[in-house]
Amino acid sequence: SPPSPGSPSLPRRGAPILWVGRAHPMKRAEDFLSLVQRFPGLPFKMLLFPGRDPNYTRMLYQQAGQLANLRLWKGVPYRETEEHFRDCAFLVSTSRHEGFPNVFLQAWSQGRAVVSVEINPDGVLARRGCGAVVAGPEDLVAAVSALEKDPGVAGEWGRHGYDYVREKHGMEKVLPRFREILGKLLGDPAT
Repeated sequence: SPPSPGSPSLPRRGAPILWVGRAHPMKRAEDFLSLVQRFPGLPFKMLLFPGRDPNYTRMLYQQAGQLANLRLWKGVPYRETEEHFRDCAFLVSTSRHEGFPNVFLQAWSQGRAVVSVEINPDGVLARRGCGAVVAGPEDLVAAVSALEKDPGVAGEWGRHGYDYVREKHGMEKVLPRFREILGKLLGDPAT
């Protein structure tokens, strides 16, 4: 069941490290697969959605399938992704370019931290303490190693992310604006 408002659940001991994205070079799934290889004793999970290039997608599926400590999901219906975020230790993002990634919000809504290579929308990870931004693959290895040694840090970052999502994207914040827009579209003179 989802965490109750104000109290996200902590990651369970042995929860996998999660990566979510589509098969596109910009997402740098290969960097995540390299990370998985560097930590054969840790569990990982990858939700890899097919990309436009079937050969590239097939190559990533093949590489992922060779890693014993990685559970590969070849796409998941959106309504089922929440359970994967809830069940992870934290999210890793290796994407090269993003606006504000939805996967960050999905992880934070479940009280999970984000470790991102380069992407830090509006400086929110550092400013709100809901994850870490690293410069490249070697720094990612160091960050995962540190979080493995002290999982309480990821739990704390996840709580900060959960608070951020409630504050900025929760119903209390979004519903008044939604009503205003809907009223204008329907010609409601009260808006």
